[in-house]
Amino acid sequence: MVHKKIIRISTAGSVDNGKSTLIGRLFYDSKKIYKDQLNEINYKKNGENTINLAHLTDGLKEEREKGITIDVAYRYFSTPKLKFILADTPGHKEYTRNMVTGASTADVIIILIDAEEGLSEQTKRHTIIAALLNIKHFLICVNKMDLLNFKENVFIRIVHEYQQFLKELNIEKKVQFIPISALLGENILSISNKMKWYKGRSLFDCLENIDTEENVKKEAFLFPVQTVIREENTDIKSTRYAGQIAAGVINKGQQVRHFPSRELLKVQHIFNYSNSLPCAYAPMSISLQLKSQFQLKRGDLLVATNATIKSEQLITVRICWFNEDTLKLNNDYIIKHTANEISGIVTTIINKINIDTMKANLDDHTIRMNDVATIEIQLSKEIFATKYIENKQLGSLILINPMNNETVAAGMIL
Repeated sequence: MVHKKIIRISTAGSVDNGKSTLIGRLFYDSKKIYKDQLNEINYKKNGENTINLAHLTDGLKEEREKGITIDVAYRYFSTPKLKFILADTPGHKEYTRNMVTGASTADVIIILIDAEEGLSEQTKRHTIIAALLNIKHFLICVNKMDLLNFKENVFIRIVHEYQQFLKELNIEKKVQFIPISALLGENILSISNKMKWYKGRSLFDCLENIDTEENVKKEAFLFPVQTVIREENTDIKSTRYAGQIAAGVINKGQQVRHFPSRELLKVQHIFNYSNSLPCAYAPMSISLQLKSQFQLKRGDLLVATNATIKSEQLITVRICWFNEDTLKLNNDYIIKHTANEISGIVTTIINKINIDTMKANLDDHTIRMNDVATIEIQLSKEIFATKYIENKQLGSLILINPMNNETVAAGMIL
């Protein structure tokens, strides 16, 4: 069985910059639309059949009526080389929390800029959030080039403006710029004949050539146990530990360290579904059988013997607040980290981040919906974690209100 590389993509940008249309175009031109979906997006305009590509991702009725994206819409498709998971995120400021949710697991962010409008405040805001989320690959698509006769100077002006913005905020990212028309499909699947001055790749070509596994072999193996699988009427040796590899590579026969016990254990077998594998690597979902009577439980951690894992009980976290109620100091919250759920209290609000300037406000300690803040959390027991910048799985958590089980915030461990 060939394991295809998975590319996780998030779209971003201001409202009406064409994010949903772009994703619809990508699916439509690559013939990845089911017949019932195609029937749903066809409609009559001036007596002629036409399609509304944005409706492929605008899944909620309320979104279609208002013509905006509110929720995060996920779509999946594959090519002979790759699997894609696409998250179409909302553009409105009041749905910033949804944008954070959709972008939090992305390898690549596609930021759309309206060629007529140029850089908007929301485009800048989404760029900053993507930088805070440590997304590695930025694809900046200057959309609606057809409305400006595909002029090169328009594209050059916006590229310069965006580069200056990154420089001012001291954000260092490898960025690729692509002039497109999502509506007409120019520079999406193939290079456009209408912009012969553009010497780069099409959007689809850029996505297929992004290396999201460039550091996998260099990273230490990290494996949070999500599920314990025990065969009935058999001994402990048949137990498997299932989960998704958070980083690195694991080989059959390799020695690993278990947390919280810090015991050394040996991997006897690696399984992907029912297949036995000689090795596996991030982000594959696998199960491991260990050559040991030692019993693990959900939420435990297996790591390479050279991995640096810290036990923490007082953690500094950057959060995006999701809830209509404000954050309360010294209130109990459930902290979910990997598969563990433990209690904790917010002891300190260190600052609130101005998401338009990336400046920290030390005086405003009222954290409302969509605010980004830095806080300290005292946990009821230690967790084994990394910084978010080092590993997203082990460096992220969510806060849950124990009174109603609502998720109130997502956090990145600093």
